[in-house]
Amino acid sequence: MEVISLSFPAKAENIRIARTVVRNFLLLKKVFEEDIFDTELALDEAVSNIIVHTYKKDESKYIVMTLTWKDDKNELEILLRDFGPKVDPSKI
Repeated sequence: MEVISLSFPAKAENIRIARTVVRNFLLLKKVFEEDIFDTELALDEAVSNIIVHTYKKDESKYIVMTLTWKDDKNELEILLRDFGPKVDPSKI
């Protein structure tokens, strides 16, 4: 198992940095280009949602991205941590 963490300000331009880190990591793991593209797309959407909906575009906030590569499954887990207000699951 490999774990990489990255903390970055919640700015739209930093989505590209997060995407580049994930892309390069997956290239090192020899993941298919189509799977890399799909992962980048999901990451873009998730980070954008944090910036727009959780932080209301407050660029003073941070996002922590943790990548966990699971060798036994040849799988990447991406955890995005925000520090916004908690959401009541019953209201979703």
